[in-house]
Amino acid sequence: MNNELSQLQHTINQLKKSYNPTELLAIISELILPQEQTKLTTASFKIHPLTLNTLKNIVYTKKTMGFADYTQTKALSEAINLLAQSLPLKNRPASIQKNEQKRSIIIARSIAKRKKQTKETQ
Repeated sequence: MNNELSQLQHTINQLKKSYNPTELLAIISELILPQEQTKLTTASFKIHPLTLNTLKNIVYTKKTMGFADYTQTKALSEAINLLAQSLPLKNRPASIQKNEQKRSIIIARSIAKRKKQTKETQ
């Protein structure tokens, strides 16, 4: 219970520092999402170098504004939340989700196999 109270106090302090709607959305999301939905996963995707540079500049700017714990993950999450609010989102069918899961397993096995081969050749 003390942990929850200290987390709430920390959140209140963050709210006092910033009235930026994006910041508020990120903070509120952290409070209302179940714990299992706040766990992070690693994703691999291609991004244009200029877009990545902009992302890094956003993080740098936020850090210089006093948000020392601001990360690329938080910036992407905020951007995705804003985009999601602007669209009538549709959930992917179970068949597509199943295919994505199969593909993830195949990629993970491929990476593990390459790592093993690299260790064997060293």
